[in-house]
Amino acid sequence: MFFIFFPAGTSLAEEDPLHDLAGSFGLENHLPGDSLDLESGSICIKGLRGYLTGHEQAAARGDAVQFRKNLVLDYLNSSQANHGTVPLDHPESSDQEEKAADAARSMTYSKAVMVFHMLENEIGRETFLLGLKNLAHQKNLEAAGWDDLLASMNQVASGDLGPFFSQWTERTEIPILGISKLALEDKEGRVVLSFHLIQQQNEPFRLRVPLEITTFLGKTTEIIEASEKETQVEIVLDAIPSLMVIDPDYVLLRKPVSDEIPPTWTRFAGAAQKLAILPGEEKGEIFKPLIEMLQAMDCPTLAAEEVTDAEIAGKSVIFLGTDTPFVRSVFADPGHADRGVTVEVRENPLGPGQTAVLASAASAEEMALAVQEINQDETFTFLHFRDGRAEKKYTAPSELGQIYLLDVPPNGMIINEILDFEKITDLLADRKVVYVGEAHNRNEDHILQLRLIRALHARKPQLAIGMEMFNRPSQPVLDDYVQGTIDEWEFLKRSHYFEKWRFDYRYYRDILNFARRHQIPVVALNLEKEIVSKVFKEGGIDALAEEERQEIPEERDLSLPGYRSRIGQAFGMHGAHGDQQGNLNNFLQAQALWDETMAESAADYLQANPDSLMVVVAGMGHTDKTNGIPPRVARRLPGIEQAVVLNSQPREIDPATADFVLFSPPAQLPPAPMIGVMLEDTQEGLKVAGLAEEGKAKEAGIRKDDIILSLDNEPVRKLEDLKIAMFFKNKGDTIHLHLKRKGFWGDRIIRVEITL
Repeated sequence: MFFIFFPAGTSLAEEDPLHDLAGSFGLENHLPGDSLDLESGSICIKGLRGYLTGHEQAAARGDAVQFRKNLVLDYLNSSQANHGTVPLDHPESSDQEEKAADAARSMTYSKAVMVFHMLENEIGRETFLLGLKNLAHQKNLEAAGWDDLLASMNQVASGDLGPFFSQWTERTEIPILGISKLALEDKEGRVVLSFHLIQQQNEPFRLRVPLEITTFLGKTTEIIEASEKETQVEIVLDAIPSLMVIDPDYVLLRKPVSDEIPPTWTRFAGAAQKLAILPGEEKGEIFKPLIEMLQAMDCPTLAAEEVTDAEIAGKSVIFLGTDTPFVRSVFADPGHADRGVTVEVRENPLGPGQTAVLASAASAEEMALAVQEINQDETFTFLHFRDGRAEKKYTAPSELGQIYLLDVPPNGMIINEILDFEKITDLLADRKVVYVGEAHNRNEDHILQLRLIRALHARKPQLAIGMEMFNRPSQPVLDDYVQGTIDEWEFLKRSHYFEKWRFDYRYYRDILNFARRHQIPVVALNLEKEIVSKVFKEGGIDALAEEERQEIPEERDLSLPGYRSRIGQAFGMHGAHGDQQGNLNNFLQAQALWDETMAESAADYLQANPDSLMVVVAGMGHTDKTNGIPPRVARRLPGIEQAVVLNSQPREIDPATADFVLFSPPAQLPPAPMIGVMLEDTQEGLKVAGLAEEGKAKEAGIRKDDIILSLDNEPVRKLEDLKIAMFFKNKGDTIHLHLKRKGFWGDRIIRVEITL
């Protein structure tokens, strides 16, 4: 039997016009807290009963919008569980499997209730009530269907409602709305908002689409009549609009976009592709009640030791147990309580639009009780069940309506106190980690980094410098250089700086020399580039050999809010191609390896040196407070005090990403001395791949395909060797190159002289 439950303390008010209709539709004995049998009568009458009770009571409580949104989400999840939709006038098949029949009932009920709301909006409340009274007087309601309702409504409405009823009761799809060609333009002192409203399903509906537009003057609502695949819209406004929302009140039954859909158990249960990751034998008994529930859902299973990134991509997944290596590599430690049962639904970071459920349990008895709770209410995002009751249960918030950001006016601030540099460094000296973000090729960022290192070292000599630019295997070389046991040439050669990082070493030279002068530890934060590159280019974490896996952090969190979105933007700038979704997943894993490795390196050092303050020198994306290194350090060192410092940027800085913004004057490095050649490493040696048209190399007689053998008698075997040798040269210096050149009579050695 299918029931609707009404919350205690709500009922139809006697003065409400619908109260007079209650008896006609079998609702006269409804008491607050009772349940109503919705099995009797046609789907039309079931939907009408639900609308006359559930929706009206929700309206009385002030949450009718959420009620309708829940109907839309229930329809979406039920249609996924049913692997498709059925028209509202389609009789239920007797040979349907029970779970498919349940999904179909839930889907058609949700749609039917929404049809009544859309009908009331179409013809107005007064005409709607007249039509219902007309139906109650003319027809045995248990036998009434959509045709009877249409006939009754046509008697009281102006115009034929046949097209309205046929599109909602006979068609199986629902509208999918989108926007294209969005533009804002000033015309004669007013603002014109123009766009095309797109219906993305195969055949357009006839719709009245509500739009809510926000300007600094307030909110206005526009109704767009749309009956074509593409409807051109132009709206004239008195102010620049910041936001436009399609259907914020859920007037229409339409497919919601991802931002409107919270991660819930219902979404997992309704997913077309599900997968359960089973625990080892020792925990199998604890999860047995949940496993039986999943088996009844025809959910495929996989052992924890067999799961890979590729297995969970594109699926909704449930992990039974949260202490497996794979769970920790994607979600880190979710922080579930040791006692009771916790079921937490998140977005799947490797499967956009899919969910990932993390389940932990202390006993089979508690798990069995929790399963009963799940069966009673599937709309939760987080459930903690203990001692036979739900101690905590909530649904994550989500957006109301399809939101389009139209304009982002610049933020500003009231400057009533300017903090001088000394005051800022006094404040920073009390933190345990200070991140100084950089654009790698902005010299003013590197000047600020050194300035802050100097100032903080004066206040707190137990200082360490963590640097993104160096990989952890180079730590012994860094130590040797800082301690003065090797010179700069050997340091550059042994650390392979020019091969691993490649940005102008002069940006970091003064920082390292200051550390060397004062014996300040420099911590190599990063992971070997080859490992990160392999993850990105060759198939994610699964591509790593066992010895490579030993080098990466066991706990990695891919699910930090906004992380996939930010990484996705960077991925787009890298020129995505091929299997973009798979490549993006690999790129996400690679970026997380960088962030997690740097966080682990910093946390390990601070744990071993609890009196130290660390200044972290890294790119601005990595220093992001919301989902870069800082939250990952905080996960490893709870309660740690951190601060992020940035230079002012050509673009606006999000206040959520940093704590201090400083205003440094522009500063450029002087041009480095250059030979005027383009080079590439080959098996033969360092080959000249091209020459600058007006460079000194061409003037000195260097030719394309020459092999550089030495610079000032210093052997050159690859590009890194030449860069090290050139680093110690200055403009105006004269250098001598030995080249190997192929000729008709064989190879010959040539010596050339170039003034830089």
